[in-house]
Amino acid sequence: MSNAGKKLTARAITEAIRRGDLTIADCVGAASAAQNYPDRVAEIVAMADAASTEGETEVDDYAIVSEGDDNGAYVSAWVWVSFAGTRLDKEADTALGVFNRASAAGKPLDCYMVVRECRSGQEWVRPVRKREKVDLEALIRKWAKEEFDGELRLDGKLMPRLEGDYYARIITDGRPPDSVVVWASGGFYLKGDE
Repeated sequence: MSNAGKKLTARAITEAIRRGDLTIADCVGAASAAQNYPDRVAEIVAMADAASTEGETEVDDYAIVSEGDDNGAYVSAWVWVSFAGTRLDKEADTALGVFNRASAAGKPLDCYMVVRECRSGQEWVRPVRKREKVDLEALIRKWAKEEFDGELRLDGKLMPRLEGDYYARIITDGRPPDSVVVWASGGFYLKGDE
């Protein structure tokens, strides 16, 4: 995509980034290159880089410098923020962890089912495939068959409340698993062949 000579709107820039035609690094590099006094900027960036701590605050070679009347300057930098133990934790062995990993990998979960074993708290996430009906009971049957190699199946009907050994909910519209807005939900029991 060529944007030479054009002033891009925020929406056009966002769309270009989504298409992969433009990256944040491209924007920062262009802003840095457009700064006055490139040698002075390079010296300031080098000072900021020397003051940074690897793994905490890092400065790119093409950082943006904001210098005012005071005796110093602000330099754009990357600040490391750990997600461990927070709602954004990508390593947590929970539905939210699965959701966060998928989002970070650029493959967000738009429509999926979350099943929770009520006693242990173990959770499973099963994406709803494009050609599947968004039918909670049918999806639970498929999940039980896949997860337990056909040894367990739905015992009776779904219960409309948080009853049973398991609780499942379907979430649509890319909402996180802790959303209270769900397509359908219900409790249930599983049983094996007798």
